[in-house]
Amino acid sequence: MSETKHSPEPWRRGEEHETKVEIQEAAPPYRLILTVHGTGRLGGCSPDHAVMDANARRIVACVNACAGLDIGGMETESLQDALFALEVLVDDDESVAARRLAIAQGRHALRSLGRLP
Repeated sequence: MSETKHSPEPWRRGEEHETKVEIQEAAPPYRLILTVHGTGRLGGCSPDHAVMDANARRIVACVNACAGLDIGGMETESLQDALFALEVLVDDDESVAARRLAIAQGRHALRSLGRLP
């Protein structure tokens, strides 16, 4: 099975507009990759520009930090984290708080894989 290719790194934060911030390739021709929209409330409130900017910067930083990494491997590691957390839950006779933490860690890892809503 062939892996879908994504836009090449590095990415950069592009221009900011009234309701969105662009993320684009950092090398010419600076193709648009995606837009980050504001988080204003329904009913006509203007978007929070600080939040838009922070979200765009976070996305760019994460993508650039993951350059060259195998996405499938990262997803597999998340599944392994979930399984380990569940093993802790089953195998160890720990406190209720430790069991709840193990369940939360397992759920988080499974959500990151899209296996839980």
